[in-house]
Amino acid sequence: MNYSNIKTIPDFFYECTARYSKRDSLSFIDETPLTYKDVFNHATFLSKKLKQDGLKTGEKVAILSENSPSWVIAYFSISCAGGVMVPILPDFHQKEVLNILEHAEVSGIFISKKHLPKIKDVEDKYKVMILEELFQNVDFSSIEEESLKEREVLAQPEDLACIIYTSGTTGSSKGVMLSHRNIISNVLGSRHIPPLRHYDRALSVLPLAHTYEGTLGLYVPFLRGTTIFYLKRPPSTSVLLPALKKIRPGMMLTVPLLMEKIYAGIKTTKIQKSKLLSFMYKKDFTRFIANRLIGISLKKTFGGKLRFYGIGGAPLTEETEVFLRQAKFPYAIGYGLTETSPLLAGDNAKNTKFRSTGRFLSEVEHKLDLSKGKDGAGEILVRGPNIMMGYYKDPEKTKDVLSKDGWFRTGDLGAVKNGYLTIKGRIKNMILGANGENIYPENIENLINKETFVEECLVFHDEETKTLVAKIHLNYDNFSEHIKNLPKSAGVFQEDISNYLSEIKERINNELGRFSKVNEVMEQKEPFIKTPTLKIKRFLHSKRKE
Repeated sequence: MNYSNIKTIPDFFYECTARYSKRDSLSFIDETPLTYKDVFNHATFLSKKLKQDGLKTGEKVAILSENSPSWVIAYFSISCAGGVMVPILPDFHQKEVLNILEHAEVSGIFISKKHLPKIKDVEDKYKVMILEELFQNVDFSSIEEESLKEREVLAQPEDLACIIYTSGTTGSSKGVMLSHRNIISNVLGSRHIPPLRHYDRALSVLPLAHTYEGTLGLYVPFLRGTTIFYLKRPPSTSVLLPALKKIRPGMMLTVPLLMEKIYAGIKTTKIQKSKLLSFMYKKDFTRFIANRLIGISLKKTFGGKLRFYGIGGAPLTEETEVFLRQAKFPYAIGYGLTETSPLLAGDNAKNTKFRSTGRFLSEVEHKLDLSKGKDGAGEILVRGPNIMMGYYKDPEKTKDVLSKDGWFRTGDLGAVKNGYLTIKGRIKNMILGANGENIYPENIENLINKETFVEECLVFHDEETKTLVAKIHLNYDNFSEHIKNLPKSAGVFQEDISNYLSEIKERINNELGRFSKVNEVMEQKEPFIKTPTLKIKRFLHSKRKE
């Protein structure tokens, strides 16, 4: 493929669908896949319809739905018609959706039936196109082939391609403007990271409206002529396991929480219930052997053909990564932001280094602002063709992060050793101690998350007492089972929880420096509210009372 010909999203779409026309492209599990030619025909038909209905070059069209072949077709059809895509995360609440539609000034919206209630009060303001009904009564065999051969490219590389609204941990949602050049440069720059072959299959479980799945989970497999499969229901264990067995994916992208839950399940179902594995887990060397054996089973669970399990969006706990490494599971960790289209650094599974997010992409310049960190860490600054155009209608916030000469401030602290990037924490999360020391709550949270019955946790600085507080949400099912198996008669359940939390506090404080010790541990009874990439929304939980 001549990559120099690909400068815009329509260029990309036309090149891939022509090159791989006979190959399977998109499908739900248990359905007949659409070929790349089918996808081209559907998207071309739809883009023509958009133009006939009055869509003008540069007008915005939203997409609100779970992942599906129709989502992808609608996405490419907007771009091929000269429009600007506004993908909306399906987890957004009605108020957030309405705010985005108004702020982005969309003229129309592709939407699934499930999400229609979110726009019921404003549907008269927009052209509403229901995804499940787009191609009803359309007989593509009866449409003249010549009418589907038109490959007009209405965009230039520097034109706005899409506006993506983030759902951050700090509560401020911003419209990130990405150009055709931003997206295409990142796709081409990251194309070698997943070692895909055309006969591989990709399973897509993260929302396409997020750039992580959009770029690496859609564009990169498309570039290789890979078949992409989608789930009709959320990826619970009962849905995911049969899907993995059926399609045997070569590639899959997830966030850390999914693998951390899988590992937690392994500890309770395989290790604790096996005397041999429990014994092996007590010593480092025998634990290594146990993890290697468990890894063989885990790879079979994923279908036996997985070669790239990409993890991104949040930090992976150290304990989970030790397990994956010893299990020889083909994981790889990447780093990026919506503002960078998204990937900045990453590697394939063979080149992954422990606790690193990989090497920077070749087209990404980088430097560290050491004034924002310590011990060789600094704020990560990047520059390159994948850096956003700015925040939509917000020049002030754009100026805060993007310099006139193109350097973007990520807000993340990192260190680089032998070309490999390690993320230390988020500057906004950093706590300034009483004596001026920098405290990174993520480091304390990593210690707490190692505890057997901890599901998730959050560390924050209490402004009233000027001390560190940890909120901990337990895996109550596993903890209940543990209490039952204790040799003594179980006490009151709540007392057992309080005792366990006190034990956690004592254990972690023994490992922490005196300025980082936790003063109080609180039970978080309900799961923390999270972003679509399953990061805890800190601003909602960083107080004693919520």
